[in-house]
Amino acid sequence: PISTALGMGLLGIGLWCLSHRQMGAPVAAIDAIELDAAHINGATLIVVAATSIAVALTGLLFLDKSILDQSSSSLLQRMNANREYIASDLDNCTQYALLVSLEPEFQMVATGLLHNADNKQLLSQARQLAEPLLARGFIGIALDSGGRSQTIAGRLLPRTIPFVQLNGENGISLAWDKDYVLRVRVPLKGRDIPGGFMVFEQILPHLNKIDDEENRWGGTGIMSMCVRRNQQQLQCFPERGQSGMFVVPDTINGKPIPMAYALAGQINTKSLVDYRGHHVFSAFGPIGHTGLGLVLRMDLD
Repeated sequence: PISTALGMGLLGIGLWCLSHRQMGAPVAAIDAIELDAAHINGATLIVVAATSIAVALTGLLFLDKSILDQSSSSLLQRMNANREYIASDLDNCTQYALLVSLEPEFQMVATGLLHNADNKQLLSQARQLAEPLLARGFIGIALDSGGRSQTIAGRLLPRTIPFVQLNGENGISLAWDKDYVLRVRVPLKGRDIPGGFMVFEQILPHLNKIDDEENRWGGTGIMSMCVRRNQQQLQCFPERGQSGMFVVPDTINGKPIPMAYALAGQINTKSLVDYRGHHVFSAFGPIGHTGLGLVLRMDLD
């Protein structure tokens, strides 16, 4: 432990000082035999002192390496568990919305409303089908066609809230509005309703919980989740120290930041400089096939 290394270091320094004191004693104060004994004793103390200091330095170096190795393993396991859980949560919520949309009665009513949005009977039927879903995590269900939206149940997020496309598809996207919200746009079948969609938005409580826990981890622990905005910039979701979505460059001083490695599909741990210019120890990796990258990092010091 560090106490042993420091103790050996202090012992070595003390012995070194003692050896210089003995070897520097006045010659007149001692006879020849005592002088030889003092030199031998001083030399012995120097050897022991040097050995103690060397052991102390070796111990501290070993301790430093052990801490980084343990942190690397722990951080990588934690990051992998989070990215797999987030990927599974996003997929499960997407599949749930798709399953609801395939209900034949729902499809029939939605198709009818796209042809005649003022049909009160169809609108009433649609609401009877959609409103119970609000108790199961959905916050808004609507129909969309030609840029016009008709809400059936709940309320969709305002158009001013930016959604980030997942999987490279227009139909699945993620937004932040005090909570993570998943939007799934399902095209309605039928040649006579081109451009018609059922739109489902739902809050992701599990992702919200992970995000809250990881951004309270230790004194500097941060979980970052981003997508690539363009070749030089990343669009990132809120994190510790950032209350809203924000854009960062994927390099700093010409070197990739941890998230750049994650979005390149790499899974690893490294000591790097993040977008703030802080030296951090980080674990990074992609979140399934969503196009999202995940980074867990802490300030290296």
